Amino acid sequence: MMRFLSVEAEYAFEMRKPMLPIQVQAGYRPDGWLGFICGTKYRYSLVRHDKYEDEMAALMGKIADLTSQHAPTSAASGEWNLPVCH
Repeated sequence: MMRFLSVEAEYAFEMRKPMLPIQVQAGYRPDGWLGFICGTKYRYSLVRHDKYEDEMAALMGKIADLTSQHAPTSAASGEWNLPVCH
C-alpha cells in the first residue's frame, strides 16, 4: 500500500499539484519520501479535540479555495485532480 501512496505523492509533486498534509495520528511526523514531499507545508492536525473544529474549518476553507481554482473547465470533463498528501 505504501508503495502506491509514494507513487501517487511523487506524481502529484512532480506535476505541481496542490497537496494538503493532514495529521490524524498524535505524535506522527512524516519522514523519508513523505517528509520530503510534505516538507514545511502546514499540516492540518485533526488529533486534538480542542482544536479539531478550527483545523477542520481551515481545511475545508483551503479545499474550497483549491476547488474553485482548479474546477473543471467543462461540466463534461468532471475531473478535479486534487491529490492529498496523507
